Amino acid sequence: MAVTFPFQWVVWVTVGVCLLCLALILHLFTIKKLWPLHLYCTDVVVAGLWLGQALVNQTVIRLPGATGTRPLVATWWLAGLVLSTSYKGSIIAFLTVPVQTPRLSTLRQLVDTDHRYICVSCGSDSSVH
Repeated sequence: MAVTFPFQWVVWVTVGVCLLCLALILHLFTIKKLWPLHLYCTDVVVAGLWLGQALVNQTVIRLPGATGTRPLVATWWLAGLVLSTSYKGSIIAFLTVPVQTPRLSTLRQLVDTDHRYICVSCGSDSSVH
Protein backbone atom coordinates (compact mmCIF):
# COMPACT_ATOMS: atom_id res chain seq x y z
CA MET A 1 0.00 0.00 0.00
CA ALA A 2 2.90 2.36 0.69
CA VAL A 3 4.02 2.13 -2.94
CA THR A 4 0.73 3.53 -4.23
CA PHE A 5 0.24 5.97 -1.34
CA PRO A 6 1.91 9.12 -2.80
CA PHE A 7 -0.82 9.50 -5.42
CA GLN A 8 -4.56 9.06 -5.15
CA TRP A 9 -6.32 6.47 -7.29
CA VAL A 10 -7.53 9.18 -9.67
CA VAL A 11 -3.93 9.98 -10.62
CA TRP A 12 -3.09 6.32 -11.23
CA VAL A 13 -6.20 5.84 -13.41
CA THR A 14 -5.43 9.03 -15.36
CA VAL A 15 -1.83 7.95 -15.97
CA GLY A 16 -3.02 4.53 -17.14
CA VAL A 17 -5.61 5.99 -19.51
CA CYS A 18 -3.10 8.50 -20.90
CA LEU A 19 -0.54 5.76 -21.39
CA LEU A 20 -3.06 3.59 -23.23
CA CYS A 21 -4.23 6.46 -25.46
CA LEU A 22 -0.69 7.56 -26.26
CA ALA A 23 0.36 3.99 -27.00
CA LEU A 24 -2.51 3.70 -29.48
CA ILE A 25 -1.62 7.04 -31.11
CA LEU A 26 2.06 6.13 -31.29
CA HIS A 27 1.16 2.76 -32.76
CA LEU A 28 -0.95 4.45 -35.43
CA PHE A 29 1.87 6.87 -36.27
CA THR A 30 4.53 4.18 -36.52
CA ILE A 31 2.50 1.49 -38.27
CA LYS A 32 1.63 3.83 -41.14
CA LYS A 33 5.27 4.18 -42.18
CA LEU A 34 6.29 0.76 -40.83
CA TRP A 35 8.97 2.24 -38.59
CA PRO A 36 9.26 -0.04 -35.59
CA LEU A 37 10.08 1.17 -32.10
CA HIS A 38 12.02 -2.00 -31.42
CA LEU A 39 13.88 -4.26 -33.78
CA TYR A 40 10.99 -6.58 -34.48
CA CYS A 41 7.54 -5.01 -34.61
CA THR A 42 5.35 -2.25 -33.30
CA ASP A 43 2.01 -3.09 -31.76
CA VAL A 44 0.03 -1.32 -29.06
CA VAL A 45 1.59 -3.37 -26.24
CA VAL A 46 5.14 -2.68 -27.43
CA ALA A 47 4.30 1.02 -27.82
CA GLY A 48 2.81 1.07 -24.29
CA LEU A 49 5.86 -0.64 -22.82
CA TRP A 50 8.13 1.67 -24.78
CA LEU A 51 6.30 4.73 -23.45
CA GLY A 52 6.16 3.26 -19.96
CA GLN A 53 9.94 3.27 -19.77
CA ALA A 54 9.79 7.01 -19.13
CA LEU A 55 7.78 6.44 -15.95
CA VAL A 56 10.43 4.18 -14.45
CA ASN A 57 13.43 6.20 -15.71
CA GLN A 58 14.65 3.67 -18.26
CA THR A 59 16.39 4.68 -21.46
CA VAL A 60 15.22 3.77 -24.95
CA ILE A 61 17.34 2.24 -27.68
CA ARG A 62 16.23 4.56 -30.46
CA LEU A 63 13.62 7.18 -31.20
CA PRO A 64 10.89 6.58 -33.76
CA GLY A 65 11.51 8.35 -37.04
CA ALA A 66 7.91 8.63 -38.20
CA THR A 67 6.54 12.13 -38.71
CA GLY A 68 4.84 13.59 -35.65
CA THR A 69 6.12 11.08 -33.14
CA ARG A 70 9.02 13.05 -31.73
CA PRO A 71 6.94 15.95 -30.33
CA LEU A 72 4.53 13.38 -28.88
CA VAL A 73 7.36 11.40 -27.29
CA ALA A 74 9.10 14.56 -26.01
CA THR A 75 5.89 15.75 -24.35
CA TRP A 76 5.33 12.34 -22.78
CA TRP A 77 8.92 12.20 -21.53
CA LEU A 78 8.52 15.62 -19.93
CA ALA A 79 5.27 14.52 -18.26
CA GLY A 80 6.97 11.29 -17.15
CA LEU A 81 9.86 13.26 -15.68
CA VAL A 82 7.49 15.45 -13.66
CA LEU A 83 5.40 12.46 -12.56
CA SER A 84 8.35 10.29 -11.51
CA THR A 85 10.05 13.17 -9.70
CA SER A 86 6.92 14.06 -7.75
CA TYR A 87 6.36 10.37 -6.96
CA LYS A 88 9.90 9.99 -5.64
CA GLY A 89 9.62 13.14 -3.57
CA SER A 90 6.30 12.06 -2.09
CA ILE A 91 7.48 8.54 -1.28
CA ILE A 92 10.67 9.85 0.34
CA ALA A 93 8.67 12.30 2.42
CA PHE A 94 6.22 9.55 3.36
CA LEU A 95 8.98 7.19 4.46
CA THR A 96 11.20 9.67 6.31
CA VAL A 97 8.90 12.14 8.04
CA PRO A 98 7.12 10.64 11.06
CA VAL A 99 3.40 11.20 11.18
CA GLN A 100 2.25 12.97 14.31
CA THR A 101 -0.85 11.49 15.85
CA PRO A 102 -3.39 14.12 16.86
CA ARG A 103 -3.64 14.83 20.56
CA LEU A 104 -6.78 13.87 22.39
CA SER A 105 -8.60 16.88 23.77
CA THR A 106 -11.99 15.52 24.79
CA LEU A 107 -13.26 12.51 26.66
CA ARG A 108 -15.33 11.48 23.62
CA GLN A 109 -12.14 11.24 21.50
CA LEU A 110 -10.58 9.02 24.15
CA VAL A 111 -13.61 6.75 24.19
CA ASP A 112 -13.65 6.53 20.38
CA THR A 113 -10.00 5.43 20.17
CA ASP A 114 -8.97 1.82 20.39
CA HIS A 115 -6.51 2.41 23.22
CA ARG A 116 -6.65 0.01 26.16
CA TYR A 117 -7.44 1.27 29.61
CA ILE A 118 -5.06 -0.12 32.20
CA CYS A 119 -5.18 0.52 35.90
CA VAL A 120 -1.87 -0.21 37.57
CA SER A 121 -1.82 -0.89 41.29
CA CYS A 122 0.73 1.27 43.08
CA GLY A 123 1.19 -0.95 46.12
CA SER A 124 -2.04 -0.14 47.90
CA ASP A 125 -3.02 -3.79 48.06
CA SER A 126 -4.12 -4.58 51.64
CA SER A 127 -3.19 -8.27 51.44
CA VAL A 128 0.53 -7.55 51.26
CA HIS A 129 2.15 -6.81 54.67
